[in-house]
Amino acid sequence: MELKFYILFPTRIASAIQFASILLYPRIVTLSWISRQYTAPEKLGSFLDGAEKIKTRPVLNLSLFVISLRPRYFFQMNILFIGDIFGRPGRNAVTALLPKLKAEFSIDFVVANAENMRHGKGVTIANIAEMQAAGVDFFTSGNHVFKDSSVVEKMDDPAFPLLRPSNYPKGAPGHGYRLVSAPKGKKVLVMNLMGRVFMTADLDCPFREADAILRAHEGHDYDAIFVDFHAEATSEIAALGHYLDGRVSAFIGTHSHVPTADARILNGGTAFQTDVGMVGPLDSVIGAEKQLVIDHFITQMPLKIEVACGPCVFNGVKIEIDPQTKMAKSILPIQRIVD
Repeated sequence: MELKFYILFPTRIASAIQFASILLYPRIVTLSWISRQYTAPEKLGSFLDGAEKIKTRPVLNLSLFVISLRPRYFFQMNILFIGDIFGRPGRNAVTALLPKLKAEFSIDFVVANAENMRHGKGVTIANIAEMQAAGVDFFTSGNHVFKDSSVVEKMDDPAFPLLRPSNYPKGAPGHGYRLVSAPKGKKVLVMNLMGRVFMTADLDCPFREADAILRAHEGHDYDAIFVDFHAEATSEIAALGHYLDGRVSAFIGTHSHVPTADARILNGGTAFQTDVGMVGPLDSVIGAEKQLVIDHFITQMPLKIEVACGPCVFNGVKIEIDPQTKMAKSILPIQRIVD
């Protein structure tokens, strides 16, 4: 959105204003002149010449400037990323807590990992609608995203607010990145990638896929780039985070359900955390009923996941984006217990 104003300035002053705007606010203000000279009205000419009559009117050194303002660049943006939402308890926790967090931290845009919203594995269309009603704007995912057939059928719909990892081989349903509109006229490029170390899927290289996405969006108008990297190995997460440092606004890991104590701004300005954690039952094994998981490890018998009960832990991260650099100004892990 642009607001345009037409103003007359003395040329010397206008030139100084234009020079300052280019130096200080190149993305906020554009100044351009239509004409650099105006002939004074006849009455003004007579006044300037005193009592003498003149045949020509004086020329005033005025410039008519068109001032184009792009107001969205005045405002920083606060993104809230919510870790893997685990089953009904996780969804209930988001519903209870998210409106308060949005008000407390002045959140503009909410992204959540939908990987485990359907009874701990996968996601349904109803789950997406429920979390949208709670205040989530957009969703990423991971290795369980194709568990529900109704979601698979919707994933090619550009209006469906769910990504799958972009480095799935060509031909997989859905999309791995999207330029999403946010409040205040902002635009966020959301990218979803998945790791290959200790993961069962045979995926394309996430490093090369990230490069391809960024090349495809060179010159595009966006205010932030957010990456959810769904991966198992902390070394792979760290390596890709450093590889993209300075090229994306935020790079946050998901999948382990355990929050890491390394949230920080990397040297190039990218907000980073190895794993944001989950939203799900606290007294559990990464969201699942703990005794079932213990028995599985002892007996090595197949495990059918049951979602645990009791109080939930909410894990997320707030990232503040600088409107000028598109890089992160701060990163703040958020953890709450929801009864």
